[in-house]
Order: sequence, then C-alpha cells, then structure tokens
Amino acid sequence: TEAGDVMAPVIASSPDRTRDLVRVRRQQVALEPGDVARLESLRAAALSDGDIVYGRAVEHVLRAFDPGAGPLPPPPLSAQPVEPGIFALLARPSSDSAGEALALLWDGAGQLFQRDAASYGITGVERVVPGSTSIISRLYEVAMRALDAPRIPLFVPRSSAGTPGAHVALLSPPSVILAGDVREETTELRFALGRGMAAALPHNVLRLGLPPAETRAMLEAMRAAFGPPEMGRRVDVHAARLAESFWQMIPPRAQRRLQELLASAPFPEYEELVARAHQSGRRVGMFLAGDFAFAVRALMAESPARGEHQPPSLATLHSLCESVAGVADLLRVAVSPEYAEARWHAVAPAAPRGTMSSGRFSLF
Repeated sequence: TEAGDVMAPVIASSPDRTRDLVRVRRQQVALEPGDVARLESLRAAALSDGDIVYGRAVEHVLRAFDPGAGPLPPPPLSAQPVEPGIFALLARPSSDSAGEALALLWDGAGQLFQRDAASYGITGVERVVPGSTSIISRLYEVAMRALDAPRIPLFVPRSSAGTPGAHVALLSPPSVILAGDVREETTELRFALGRGMAAALPHNVLRLGLPPAETRAMLEAMRAAFGPPEMGRRVDVHAARLAESFWQMIPPRAQRRLQELLASAPFPEYEELVARAHQSGRRVGMFLAGDFAFAVRALMAESPARGEHQPPSLATLHSLCESVAGVADLLRVAVSPEYAEARWHAVAPAAPRGTMSSGRFSLF
C-alpha cells in the first residue's frame, strides 16, 4: 500500500495512464479492504478514467453505512447486460477442489440422496415459470438472465408468509424452495433467491441439502472410498456401506478424479465446507439484491462471534474487514470490476416524445 502511495502521483501526472491508476488504487483496496480513504481514492481514480459504472459500484460501498449520504440504490437487474461467467465468479468460494469432488459425487451417486417432491411438501403446482405472470416469476426470469445461470427449478409454497428465505431441495435436478412473502420485490426477496440459486449448484447441493449428520456421514464415506488409505481405517458401518455404494455407482473416470482430488490436499472439515457454501450464497444474494450493506448485516447476524463486534458503520468497516474474513471478501467482490460491469449499469433516461435518444446519459 505504501508503494502505491508513492506510485500514484507519478502515474496521475500522465493523462494517458488513468487506467493504471485505477489498478493501483484497486490493489490498495484489496490489501486494506474497508479503509474509507482507500475507497475514496479508488472512486476518484475510476471517475478520472471515465468509468462511471465502476465509480458507482465503489460509491455504493462508501455509502452503504453512511447515515448522512444514505445508501446508493442499485439499478434494476433488468437493465444489466449479460456477463458470461459472473455466476461462477460469485460462487467461487465453494467451487474449489473440494467443491469439484462434491459435484462429482452428486453427479455419480446423486440418486442415493435424492428425495421426492412430496417429502418437501411441494407439487408441480408450486413451481414458478419464468415470465410476467407474477412478481416472483419476473424476478426469477431476470435473475437467471443477469446471472447467465442454467435453469434451476424454483418452487414457492402457496402458504408462504413472512421474511423470504430459501433452501435447496434434493430433487432431480436440484431445486430451490423459496418461502416467505413474494408479493413484492424486496431486497430480502432478491437476496434469498440468490442464496437459494447458489445452494442448488452441483458443488453445494450435498453440503447444504442434507441434514448435518447425513452430510458428515457422506464426507466420511467419500474419504473412505477415494481418499488415501489411512482415511478409511476408522469409519462406522453406515459410512462403510455408503462408500461401497459409491464404488458401485460412480463411473471409473470420476472415481480416478476423486482420488486425485482427495490426495492432492487435505479435505476440509464439515464446518469449513458449509461456511464456504454459505459465503457463495451471500455473494450471489448480494449481486441480486445489489446491496453490500444488507449482505454484510446478514453475514454478521449469522456469525457465531456476532456479539464480539460493533455494528457495521463507516468507522468500523475497516476493523470488521480485518477481523471477519467474510466481510472483507464481500467488499472485494463489491468493488471488483467484474461485479461492477455486471451489476451497476444505470438505466438511460427516456428521450422526450418526438426526439431520438443519443444513447448517452449522466449519472452524476
């Protein structure tokens, strides 16, 4: 960061190096997330480079906990361009080698864990069809387009009421059950939908769709079946039977890949696997909600150490980023150029009747 402070004035003296200045300031924010002065320098650099979209994304973070200026509302999802790969980028915390192993397990032996719709109390009637028939169907359609996501089935029980929340159903294909009030498009609804869609990804289905005891047994069986020999020496009868089923059902090529993945690095424990999946969900939820502050508050409300930290504010943001890795991660995502490009395009004002729009618009 100190080297960046030395470089920045030199770079800024060259009018043709504004983009390099943005890179320097972005790296400083990545190294010291939550530092308000660093964020302000990054926003100024983005605007000097003429990148209004990126400037808005950074300003949104700066104003997230500013009671004076108030939050900067996000532009509508429907106004955003399709950015291929944005869903994978947002879900990256859980798409590592462990995520690949769990996805291979689901693809090869998913029928061992699949449930029928009746076990979740849903029928085909509750399935949402993308389109314009309701608030949730329109949001569902726009969310899939903005994320460039595959078709993930969505079910909304008719008796839903209260704060929206989502969980994954182990159906074929994995589906999202969205409960709560869906009559109005709110930040809570968009955030919940994003979390549900992340949970339905192949590398997250088993760790978030099964009860904790079953997930732990599944992990033990996977280690016993495909891990180094010492991993399989102490397993209970249920895990041993499950491991035998894996050998019988998973194709040989996938088995070899699983062996490579489990031998290459220590496999995370249950708590870490679930934490990574939840962080992926918060990142996707933050994207759909367009609200960094909401995502941070949701994370802090779920944190076991929530009572040890002061509420998020401009004054505490830097210390929160230093002490809570998830907050720093959300901030880095929120000020990344990829996130900004996919989420912070504003709607051009309509041209007066009888005139033609120039295609240009002002945001400030």
